[in-house]
Amino acid sequence: MGGSNLTNQPGGYGTKGLASAANVPGARAAGFAWTDAAGNFWLFGGSGSVVGFNDLWEYESGLWTWIGGSELGNQPGTYGTEGVAAPANIPGARNFGISWTDTTGNFWLFGGCGPVNCLNDLWKYEPVTGLAVGVVPNVVGDTRAAATLAISGAGLAIGTITTAASSTVAPGIVIIETPLSGTQVPLGSPVSFVISSGAPHLVTTLQSITLNGATNQYVVVLDIANTGNAPAGNLTLTAAMLNRALPVASLPISVGNANTATLNFPLTAGAPGSIGALTFTLTYTGGSSGGGFRLVLP
Repeated sequence: MGGSNLTNQPGGYGTKGLASAANVPGARAAGFAWTDAAGNFWLFGGSGSVVGFNDLWEYESGLWTWIGGSELGNQPGTYGTEGVAAPANIPGARNFGISWTDTTGNFWLFGGCGPVNCLNDLWKYEPVTGLAVGVVPNVVGDTRAAATLAISGAGLAIGTITTAASSTVAPGIVIIETPLSGTQVPLGSPVSFVISSGAPHLVTTLQSITLNGATNQYVVVLDIANTGNAPAGNLTLTAAMLNRALPVASLPISVGNANTATLNFPLTAGAPGSIGALTFTLTYTGGSSGGGFRLVLP
């Protein structure tokens, strides 16, 4: 059916989460086995001629899939928080423990002996019944093309691709992915990511400053142009003059367009004829931009 006719052969792991005719667990004894509700066979750990294993395998339709654990021998377990499932959790290398399947199809494992000592830890694994499992690759820092290739190569689908401005990451580079890398999901599940559109270019111009005698306010008009790639619809403006803070205002400005911000300051911000300093900050997804003007109050 498969494997080698030679003794003490190493495993062929391939890509985690992807079935392949070349995949096969290495030589071992005293591992743990289960059968899921779809009739697929699962194998965990055991001991080879030199080292113990903590790799998890699924056998379906004549093909092996490396599901989790390490391809290295004698690896310690990752316990995480007791009672809380996590993709990073994995029992350490062991053999001769006890395994069983409960009435809902979950796999259980208790104890066994590791490379040095025997164990009395209890583990539960919930298989994705009837579906092969893939692992989300780490594509943060990749180009769009590289990210797409890595996700497709892991047997997963390309989800939503969006862009966001970033003052620290070059345009065209992935800055966020969902789900997070390392997460186990059914093969064919979508992975979405956000690509940096680079640092924005926002130009702010002082249009006018007037005194409104009816409201006893200084009225400052700013023109804000989105000449670069700051994302539209999520700019917020915070402005202050002579330490008088103004409420936050939302300014949806699409790339290549401008919007006008009208700021009303009380007369207590400064006496007419005095010099005032207007400072402002524009905040957007991925960064911020700011500046200021020196004004003579009318």
